Amino acid sequence: MMNFRAIVRHFALFCGCALMILGATTQDAWAQSDDEDADPLSSTVTTEDDDHKYDQKERGPAVSNLPLNFFGRSGLVYTTSTHVNPAWSVEVGGFYQSESSNDPDFTRSVAAFNANIAFPANLELSLHVPYVQSDLAVDLQQTDFGTDERVFAQSSDSGMGSVETMLKLSVANQQLFLPSLAIGVGYIGATGDYDELNPDYGLGTVDSFGFKAMLAMGLEINDLFFTRYAFAILADGTAVFRDLGVDDRDKEEKHAEVHLGMIFPLHPRNFVTLIAEYEGILLGGSTNEEDRNGILGGLRINTQHLGLTGGVEKIFVEDSDFEDRTRFFLSLSYRYGEPKPYFP
Repeated sequence: MMNFRAIVRHFALFCGCALMILGATTQDAWAQSDDEDADPLSSTVTTEDDDHKYDQKERGPAVSNLPLNFFGRSGLVYTTSTHVNPAWSVEVGGFYQSESSNDPDFTRSVAAFNANIAFPANLELSLHVPYVQSDLAVDLQQTDFGTDERVFAQSSDSGMGSVETMLKLSVANQQLFLPSLAIGVGYIGATGDYDELNPDYGLGTVDSFGFKAMLAMGLEINDLFFTRYAFAILADGTAVFRDLGVDDRDKEEKHAEVHLGMIFPLHPRNFVTLIAEYEGILLGGSTNEEDRNGILGGLRINTQHLGLTGGVEKIFVEDSDFEDRTRFFLSLSYRYGEPKPYFP
């Protein structure tokens, strides 16, 4: 019988393929749009006053705020949105996550400073600066058969992690039920201590440098059941390249990161929302033994400028040397600038 983590993995791949197909089939519809700057969350009403006609937009409900996620981009907990803040607005915040395991026995926590600045032309530059604490040490030990096996021990270490930055560009607005699109390119700096045997559970994730290429899609659904409620479905896929072309080819690594999330409003003006999200670290290692899948739930409270999010994530790992574990997270961000567009 197919186990739960296999079901999660196949479901995520199905959702990713469906979103990619949807984006490909709707490309012509975006190109044929008569008004590129149209508000996808509004309808146009023509009225007559003194024999003069004018257009008046009736704004519908909207997802009121998308604060900074773990990577410093606007979005959910890990999923990146296609939304870009008004030009020259700045958002800063902090993100904390903690996880522990009994086999092997370790704890790991990340406290990150995140920042985001928006530019004209729908551009957004994000910054993620993590401080990491981990007590998992990994070494190699030769067996009686002459092969190497990993040996785990506890050794507390803390310090700066790998700093990440990404430039995101919103390339297409939502048109009715045609999703919005955004692309991004990112850089990973080697600012933390790097352990080749422990890149994912140590401090730094790269020894020299890394790159990311991202595609994000988003769809807001309004007036579905209640006139002042708005739902949102967000998804992104990222190709991650670590230490490509360095002298020590054993340090080269590449994998895919897939995120899919939904917002469920609990308040008519969307100040309080539930978040359900999938996180997938896929295609890692020669036999995908480094893959991880996570399902999380969270509660978000936000205003025009402030966003507070907290919740829990269950992580399912493919590596037989590790057990499934639970992660807790909390984030807070504040945005300086004009209110975000479409705030109801």
